[in-house]
Amino acid sequence: MQIEHIALWTNQLEQLKYFYQIYFQANVGDKYHNPAQQFESYFLSFSTGARLELMYKPGRLDTRTDQDGQFNGYTHISFAVGSEQNVDELNYRL
Repeated sequence: MQIEHIALWTNQLEQLKYFYQIYFQANVGDKYHNPAQQFESYFLSFSTGARLELMYKPGRLDTRTDQDGQFNGYTHISFAVGSEQNVDELNYRL
């Protein structure tokens, strides 16, 4: 068993895509757009094989009070960067 991907809702799809691309060297797939559902997403792949889906749909709220039970964000995602020194260097860059 392995996790195929983690997904999160965002109101800042392009900005979040660039964040993971710049700071975590994510490879970004083509943008998916479903006009009928007003849904857009990107799949991001990382060197270890992990994948992250960033999703956007107008009207998504920032709290758990959305009508369909969906909300923006996530609790956390943990990235291993190899060493404490790498953590410090990335922290400085961020």
